Amino acid sequence: MMTLQKGHWQAFSRVFGCDTSLISICGSQPALTGTARLCLHLVWTTQIPVVRESSGSGHVQIVAPPGGTLRFEEQRRHIAELQELWRHIKVDLPPQLSRRHIGMISIGGVIGTGLFLGSASALHNGGPLGALLGYVVVGSVVFGLCVSIGEMIAFLPNVGGPVGLADLYVDPALGFSLGWASWYNWTAEISAATVVVGFWTKAIPPWILTALFLFMATVVNCFPSHVYGELEFWFSTIKVLTIVIMIIVSLVLDIVPGQDGRSLGFSNWQEPFAQYLSLDGAKGRFLGFISVLMQAAFSFSGSEVPGIAAGEVIDATRNVPRALCRVWIRI
Repeated sequence: MMTLQKGHWQAFSRVFGCDTSLISICGSQPALTGTARLCLHLVWTTQIPVVRESSGSGHVQIVAPPGGTLRFEEQRRHIAELQELWRHIKVDLPPQLSRRHIGMISIGGVIGTGLFLGSASALHNGGPLGALLGYVVVGSVVFGLCVSIGEMIAFLPNVGGPVGLADLYVDPALGFSLGWASWYNWTAEISAATVVVGFWTKAIPPWILTALFLFMATVVNCFPSHVYGELEFWFSTIKVLTIVIMIIVSLVLDIVPGQDGRSLGFSNWQEPFAQYLSLDGAKGRFLGFISVLMQAAFSFSGSEVPGIAAGEVIDATRNVPRALCRVWIRI
């Protein structure tokens, strides 16, 4: 137990962003503001010592809260175990991914599948304006998610990425689900690569292509992490340059007049929204917009990869949040 003078409590309350009404949390008639209630909730759930006023003494006492916070004690113990384990691991396996590697991975590491395979279906189902709005909505959510993950990874870079964060702060069941969802996402990436190759040639059976891509991914993961970082850096650079060239060529085709002296411009925007499944009216347009949201969510999958690789990044506390904040370039 610790006792504070009334003036000290006022300074304490300013630090926590609440007023002195929090003093009455143990009284018979608490008068808490919204901010004070939030502060009280944080105090109660994180087992920060509770602040209360001693009756008639003019002092403020800080006492330990009652039980019922076993979950948070387990989290603290789990975090301490992870940190201790990681200290031993880093002695034998020091991080090898530099800021250059993780920066390019955040921009172009997994971009391409949704762009090359999904853009046409998004335009077909949602129309030009529906596709634009759908990608803007999902992109905004993804950017907020990546910035939040970056803040949490800066605190615990070796917890296991978003899957580990979900297991630690929400529930092990959610971490389990996210882990398997991530695994299914990478299998979908391999299937998408097979589809892209199959567009150019039908001579190679799809199962051979799938086995080849799996073998290549396995071989890369057998080498040290800096080899993976270099491969990701150069392949991502080539991919980003290819996409930039495609965008420039598309703009030229839209803006520069053709042989008839007319430019395409926004001529295809006469119907900004498409009628999904030939449904008439607002219902068809709304369903088309919803289908674009689903397509855009798949396109942005993998944006959290820098957070997953945080354990292999040199000075992850600084470099991973910076890399995740560059995701806006990809979006």
